[in-house]
Amino acid sequence: MYLHVHQDDGAPVAELDDGANIFHLSVLVAPELAGRLGQLLAARPWGSLDPDGEHAWLDVAALRHDALDAGATEEELDRLIAYAERHAWLDADRTHVRAHIEQG
Repeated sequence: MYLHVHQDDGAPVAELDDGANIFHLSVLVAPELAGRLGQLLAARPWGSLDPDGEHAWLDVAALRHDALDAGATEEELDRLIAYAERHAWLDADRTHVRAHIEQG
């Protein structure tokens, strides 16, 4: 699954795509919006930009909500979070998961 940050009729939009695919998690940002990604993530709120500029911290509750709407199951999402935790991709309070940022 990936958070797709793009423009729709000239307005920036952040929406979860491929939400049932729990085996990949990333943020796909349109190049023209890359400079505003932190602001756009915070607007929903989806999360925040990592200081390294290559990752985002996505809100687990928002991700879970939209992924369930897209067809993922609670068990699949629990596996995604457990996998992220094993790789130290969860924050200390388990409310945000780290995702790689891709442009496209």
